[in-house]
Amino acid sequence: MSTATRIIAIRHGETAWNVDTRIQGQIDIGLNERGLWQATQVARALQAEVAKTDDVGLTYLVGAANEVIRIAPDPDRLALYGVTLQQLAGKVAQANRTLNTGK
Repeated sequence: MSTATRIIAIRHGETAWNVDTRIQGQIDIGLNERGLWQATQVARALQAEVAKTDDVGLTYLVGAANEVIRIAPDPDRLALYGVTLQQLAGKVAQANRTLNTGK
């Protein structure tokens, strides 16, 4: 039986620079009020998805900036689905390149 691999890629929420359509990516700008709301909504949705998915590990960050999300995939678990770290990194990089940003 074949199993589908599902990868969920999440980008940061809105910042003041997004709203102002300023060049982004060079300086770490904190989330604005809407961005914090977006991050909260994504966290709730992701938590619900993770809860119904087998063989997924969670990492909790303590003391990190509130808008930081760290993903640390387990290579052994990825291998169970026929996915390498390089393939995962490639998919995330592609998603980052094709995702519309700004306004």
